[in-house]
Amino acid sequence: MRKSASFARQNAGLTMDAEQINTIQSQLEDLSTRVVELRRYL
Repeated sequence: MRKSASFARQNAGLTMDAEQINTIQSQLEDLSTRVVELRRYL
């Protein structure tokens, strides 16, 4: 039983990391779009 509890904790950490990576990717895409728009403006 201890192994499965440990495995669940490790998976929870991996899921959180994947969510954080997706959030960062989304923010980078948004910033890239803003940069393009600002360059057109300037």
